[in-house]
Amino acid sequence: MLAGSGFFFLSLFTHRPKKERAVRLFLRVNVWILLFIPLSCLWNILSGLAGGYWGLPAPIPLPGNSILLFLLFWVIYITVCAAADLFARKYPFHFS
Repeated sequence: MLAGSGFFFLSLFTHRPKKERAVRLFLRVNVWILLFIPLSCLWNILSGLAGGYWGLPAPIPLPGNSILLFLLFWVIYITVCAAADLFARKYPFHFS
């Protein structure tokens, strides 16, 4: 992921005519990967606090309190990433 992001940002500076399309494609694919670990860590800590214990900041969502909260994480994650995809598709990015 790090190497792919590095090559992407390098290509932004070298290929000026297709920047908007490249950013849109990058966000539509990588928003799913880039948001997973931070949202999982935040979710694990918050669900642990809601359950009366200190949550573990694990990089994957843990079914700590209940299966319903675990499924709620996936609903929130898919909704946030789909909204980011739609935003990247609908609104073009302009660079000077």
